[in-house]
Amino acid sequence: MDTDSYVTRTVRLRAGGRDLVFDLSHALFSSADIDVGSRLLLKAVAEGGWAKGARRGLDLGCGVGTLALALTATEEGLSFLCRDRDALARDFALRNAARNGIELLGAERALFLQGLEGAGQGFDLIVSNVPAKAGAPVLADLVARSSGALAEGGKAVWVVVNPLAADFRRWAAEAGAPLLGTVEGAGHTVYATGKGPSLPPAADPLAIYLRTSIRSAMEDREYPFEGRWGLPEFDAPSWDTELAAWAAERASAGRLVGAACLVEPGAGHLAAFLPGFLRPGALALVTRDALAAASAARNAAAAAREAGWDGPTIMASDDGSELGAASFDLLVELAVPVPGRDWTVHAWERAGRLLKEGGAFVAAGSATELSRLDRRKGPGFRRLFERKRKGLAVHAFERNAATPV
Repeated sequence: MDTDSYVTRTVRLRAGGRDLVFDLSHALFSSADIDVGSRLLLKAVAEGGWAKGARRGLDLGCGVGTLALALTATEEGLSFLCRDRDALARDFALRNAARNGIELLGAERALFLQGLEGAGQGFDLIVSNVPAKAGAPVLADLVARSSGALAEGGKAVWVVVNPLAADFRRWAAEAGAPLLGTVEGAGHTVYATGKGPSLPPAADPLAIYLRTSIRSAMEDREYPFEGRWGLPEFDAPSWDTELAAWAAERASAGRLVGAACLVEPGAGHLAAFLPGFLRPGALALVTRDALAAASAARNAAAAAREAGWDGPTIMASDDGSELGAASFDLLVELAVPVPGRDWTVHAWERAGRLLKEGGAFVAAGSATELSRLDRRKGPGFRRLFERKRKGLAVHAFERNAATPV
């Protein structure tokens, strides 16, 4: 992924006698500076000696790599695997590691401990600036399962916002993870826990994220839907999603849609809506978020089964760069602008590369952002129609024949 366009600020952090440099982004957590919680965790680890002798580290929800890189610089012989469900965080961790001349064990876009429980040699040190918005059931499960990823004698160090502090202490006790130390700050609390009983690996990594299981509907079409902790639209589609569904159905009328692409599918309302009437052979889900990709794929498959067919071949992509050129008949994008980055340039580039001749491009979002998209339209597309609703808008375009974008 091209990280250059996402960088909005560069800051420094002193660690292990070195001045580390971190590029930050408005698209990621703590875009203005190194956050207070991370600073408290690093201070607590240093004062508690909790990284002493550790060789294999795991940074869960790594963001731009602050904890992993600072601890690597501080503790000789310690290397980290960085994990985040956001592909941009993964790439920023790699970017900042390279900037500071630090070698990581690796960096991955993945859900917390997926695939790591009981996978051979464990980690000596797990650290996490716990994302409070992940949802209480997900966080309780994370604490319980962390023992399965720890080596014997390993430690996990967590920093949580104070409204979660009492819950976190209870989750650790229920998991049988020994509490090794606590450091309280003005807005955060750090807990260090040891290895407790290990649970069997989760049979279904998405199960703990399930928040709602409902029947939903758009454009008078019903579909089964599962909402997830940590994702919006867990109970009903948003208005911009409804506009996108209306436009996708209208834009695809009379077209043979063998392959469709959804950009920013969220929890998967559109992914569940499309198979009910289009039945594309292939469905690409373009999102940085591993949870959104997995949830949308699950909802698309369930909706297809209910409609009486096997469902499309589903492809997941961080940004669409590896998807085949001129491979799609329909592309639907929900605008998710990032301050300081012009999303419309990338949207047009993606649509121009991915759509077949005569393919339809549908984009939905705020009326202001869609007006910006329309002004950027090049000669390779012609407008089909647009619609506005309560400050939102959807625009549809057709890819012209033999006209460069």
